[in-house]
Amino acid sequence: MKYYMPTGFWPLREEPYRRFFSKMGWVVSSEESAQILVLPGGSDIGTFPDRDWIEATLYRDWTATGKPVIGICRGLQMMMHLTGAKIIKHIPDESEKIMHTALTGHWTGRSSWHTTKLGLLTNSRHHQGFLSAPSEWEVLDMTNDGIIEAIRQPRQLAVQWHPERDEMINTKALEWWVEEVKKIL
Repeated sequence: MKYYMPTGFWPLREEPYRRFFSKMGWVVSSEESAQILVLPGGSDIGTFPDRDWIEATLYRDWTATGKPVIGICRGLQMMMHLTGAKIIKHIPDESEKIMHTALTGHWTGRSSWHTTKLGLLTNSRHHQGFLSAPSEWEVLDMTNDGIIEAIRQPRQLAVQWHPERDEMINTKALEWWVEEVKKIL
């Protein structure tokens, strides 16, 4: 499988993605020859306007042609944002009822962990999220406090967590993700 992942003049640790997809037998490719678009994790929407514009344009182009798209963390956020979902800018500020562990301040490279409604143990490196999805999205999984962790629509899959991280190797969550990816291909 050939995939395209946009990169540019913004911070993005590409190596974990390249290593992860390589283990799956996928190879990075040019946009023109790729079979699937991957929107990776990273900084909040609005932090790097050029990145937002590039990813929004790619997402619209790919979905218009029916090519598959995968979103990871920020990728899920971008996909949901572009289809009209209301993003929670900072989960702890939204409600005292949402007990979602958030990463704030200096990132140390460690993840917070959540058990989802499907019983998956997922890693978390985000402080933004969604409590609801537009009607065209099927919510596949969420945390016990209601934050969406996985969504799908035809030819699209996105997760709020990071399957590409080494800490996810040999987990039930990663096995689940691989099976869900097969469904959109």
